[in-house]
Parts: sequence; C-alpha cells; structure tokens
Amino acid sequence: MFVGIAKDPDRNCIVVTDYSPDIYCVGYCDINGEYVAKENKYISSAQETRCFHDKDDQYTNIMTALICGAIGEGASRAMEELGIKVYGNVSGTIEEAIEAYKNNKLVYGGYTKLPDRQNLLEYWLVFRANKKKMSAAYPRGMELYGSSLTDKDKAWIADEFCKNPGRWKFLPYMASVLNYKFDLKRAIKYMNSFLKVWFTYKTERNLDTLVYQRQALIYIKVLAENIKPEDKQIFLAETLIVAAKNRLILIAEYLMDNKADISYVNSKGLSVEKYETSMNDMTMASYLSYYRTNGVKKGPAEEYFKVAKRFEGKPYYDDGFVRYYTPKLADDDGLVFGKAALTVCKYVLKDYDKSSILKKTTKAEVLDSFIDEYNWDDGLEVPYFIAVHPNCSMETKKKIFDLAEGCMFGTKDFKNSDDIQWKTLLTELHKMIEG
Repeated sequence: MFVGIAKDPDRNCIVVTDYSPDIYCVGYCDINGEYVAKENKYISSAQETRCFHDKDDQYTNIMTALICGAIGEGASRAMEELGIKVYGNVSGTIEEAIEAYKNNKLVYGGYTKLPDRQNLLEYWLVFRANKKKMSAAYPRGMELYGSSLTDKDKAWIADEFCKNPGRWKFLPYMASVLNYKFDLKRAIKYMNSFLKVWFTYKTERNLDTLVYQRQALIYIKVLAENIKPEDKQIFLAETLIVAAKNRLILIAEYLMDNKADISYVNSKGLSVEKYETSMNDMTMASYLSYYRTNGVKKGPAEEYFKVAKRFEGKPYYDDGFVRYYTPKLADDDGLVFGKAALTVCKYVLKDYDKSSILKKTTKAEVLDSFIDEYNWDDGLEVPYFIAVHPNCSMETKKKIFDLAEGCMFGTKDFKNSDDIQWKTLLTELHKMIEG
C-alpha cells in the first residue's frame, strides 16, 4: 500500500491516489463529505508527478499525507520535513485505511528499521524533485545518518546512484558531501555507463548530440576529480579509449587537456590506436593523430569539427540549440556513393525520422513523397540512394533529375564542375532515364 492524499485546487476536493507496485491507481474524491471510488486506470508519469509537487517543485502545496506499508526512517523523516504527514506500516485494505483517515482514526504505525546508509539514500531521494530544498538536504542527511557510514557504505550509495540514469545528476552532490574517493574498478564501471548507456537511453540521444556529451562530461569530471590519485591517469586513459571508439569529441577534448595517455593499452588489449586506425571518421582520426604526435589537442573541439546547428529557434539547454557534430567520413571503397556516402545518408535520414525509408519493402509512393519534402541543402546522398532503390519509379527518378538541375547535364559548366557528387548523380540518373 502506498497512498498519497493531496489537495486538488482545481476541483476543490481531496484526491487519494494508490501508487501500487503494478502502477495502477484508484482515485477517491471528497464529494459532499463522501469518498467515491473511481475506476482503475493506468497512472502516467505526469499524473504521478502532479500528486507529488506543484509548479514550484514544492511537495507541501499538493500532497498532505502519505499512507503506506513499510517505509524507512529516512524517507519518513524527509516527508515530514516537507509537511507531509506519514502513516507508516498501515495494514488492511485501501478502503479501510481511507475510512480510518476520514474519521481521524488512522494510527501511525512507525517506520521500518533500516541501515543508516539506506536511510540516508532515501532521505536524499525524497528531495529529488524539490530544487529549493534539495541542496540543503545533502548536509542535513549527513547530520542525521552520516556519522556511522563506512567506506563500504559510501560505495553502496554510489552504486545506487549510478545504476539508475535518472539519479546520475545527483552524483556531484553525493561525491562532494560524502567526500568519497572512487576506486578504479568502480570509476571505470560508472564511466562506461555514462558514455555507453547514456547515448542509447533514448533514441533521440545519439553520439553526435553535443548537449548530451556536455551532460555526460559533468559525470566524467566528478569521477576524475574524486578518484584515488594513484588511479587517475589510468582512468583518464581508459576513458579516452571509450571516447575514441564512440567519437565523443567533447569528452576527448577534456581528456587531452588533462594529458590522458593516448598510447595506453588496457588489460583487454584495447587502445585508442586500435579504433583510430580503423576509424571511418577521418576528422576524428586526424584529431587523435595530432594529439598522439604533438601531445596537445588540435584546437577547440567545436571549432575544429565544424559543429552544425539544428532545430534553430527552439530553446534547448545551455546554448539555445541542439548542436551536432557531422563526421567527415572516409570512402574506403573508392566510390563517390560508396559505404561512406551511405553512412551519411543514414545520419541525414535520422534527422528526418525516416531511418527505415531505404528498406526494400518501402513503396514507390512513399519514396516519391519524401523527395517532395527533402531539403537539398542536406546533401545529394539521400536523393541518390532513393533513386537506386528497387521500388523507385521512373517518375521519381525524373523528378530527382530535374530537382538536381538536370538541365545542366552535358553542358560546358557541367563538364568543368568540380562537384564530383553532383556530376555522378546526374550521370547515373541520365543512364536510368534514357535506358
């Protein structure tokens, strides 16, 4: 049982919500003094959030009481400090508990005895949505439960924070307040989470989105600044290997500034050089090679990599735009529209949310419709691979030819042009059309 009792100012009534483990809820409204059960329904994250805090991130203006089964001292104390009356270890059905609450007969059952490390974690996590009180909760929690913490306890708390992406943003506070020095094994484990899991956590979070690299970099810095001094250089070198493998330009820049060893080979035989020599991204390979040769980075990362802006006009985090690093890809098979061009095509299609359009099952009308909405400033790779698609109609091929200024084909300007992609596209289309 985990029942929140909240004031609903919009309907001028009391709402009671059961947050059961299967995330279904039963709502009750105080109508004319009666508690009326509503139908069971799925509880969305928005509904859950609304029952806990209002627009100012304050629990106290919405939730007034919590009726639950087992609850630790840390969570119970934090709720009470936020003005929420806690009825812990309540037994019986929800209906019985609500009836007792309505008649002021609900008995406070106390809290469940837990280790101080868990009480501290729960105390901190209760404040996770309350920005105004969150920073004060960290030293206050240490006053209540910190005196008995061992290094093993601190490691357990760090594990609890780092195993859940939703808690990563609290790592800087935790590391600072606990004064905990990460051991090398844990630091590498957390680093791999931040640099691998982070970029697959949601589909829109990809390796080229610099705003997410910046967020991941915050956590890498926390680890680097709070690791045992004798392990720091190994940690930086291990992180550089992961950054090179995944083309994380901002992470690599930070590591270069901190003199990470680019020649380091780890116990698994992995090294920056292994990924560098087989790297299809020539710009990233050049950046790493320059550092290997000169011991310093080749200019600021965002300037060197000619970062592109997307979604202009839409506010987003620190600089107002989502910024992408567009890699310069090597064409290892020597073709103008070879593997590298196909990779670029896939990157561009991802921005249009059309990643699957090149599947063999895509219908001719879908290909034709997409050409009508395509922005030709995004390059010639997409039009080419649509033109050679097995289901592309002759009408679509002709449309692509015309949109690519096919009227210039065979002219003096066409022959003298240095744009190999454009000339190849028109030549291939002309062959298709003329047969």
